[in-house]
Amino acid sequence: VALRIDWAYKGHGLAGFDALLDRFPAKEFDLPTRSTIPLLEYWRSPEPRIRKLTDALNLSVPQRVRLDFEHRVYPQRGKGKASHTDLMATSPEFAIAIEAKWTEPRYVTVGSWRGDSRNRRKVLRGWLDQLERRGAGLILKRDVRNLPYQMVHRAASACCVEGVSNRWLVYIDGSGRRRGYSNDAANRVGTDPWGNRSQVARSGRGPARRASGRIAPASWHRRIPRRQRPGRCGAGLAMT
Repeated sequence: VALRIDWAYKGHGLAGFDALLDRFPAKEFDLPTRSTIPLLEYWRSPEPRIRKLTDALNLSVPQRVRLDFEHRVYPQRGKGKASHTDLMATSPEFAIAIEAKWTEPRYVTVGSWRGDSRNRRKVLRGWLDQLERRGAGLILKRDVRNLPYQMVHRAASACCVEGVSNRWLVYIDGSGRRRGYSNDAANRVGTDPWGNRSQVARSGRGPARRASGRIAPASWHRRIPRRQRPGRCGAGLAMT
């Protein structure tokens, strides 16, 4: 059965891939080192990519998938800018937040970003609320202070998608460097579609499962202390 793809940009439906390219600002293509370029090229032929990704995550291939690039989710508490996930792939079964990295440095940590701002504490609490309501359990601010802040609101963005049974956060690192975007909280790591490494985190109601499929021939699994491992669901903060 052919897989139907619904294309979108910032929540607005599009006719196809060419229309998607037209929606991206020209500045996104000024530098060939931006992760936007390989990300779009990779998804030019989406059906085999979806099949490879769902296989790696132990998910069944759906009949229809919506690919929303620059998926926006606004803070659930406080005031601030929206979180723009590179790509949110959704179906009735799953929501997969996909974040591409190439030459970008590791982003600011939660602790450095939050500082002493009362509003930013509210914003952070709003993101953590989303993670907790999807079964991640109680998350204290000290649990995430050394994680990249971007990782927290990207994971929370996946948790904001309603009506799905599985939620994942996937990092694709095209640089080949193990920069540890998910830090010591991630325990599911494999080789990414660009031939390098991707880091995957999951949230859902069922027990966290290690993916039996592989995105590429080689894969590896990093061990973390048992006390840091997730229980009934995972996240890069407890969502792995």
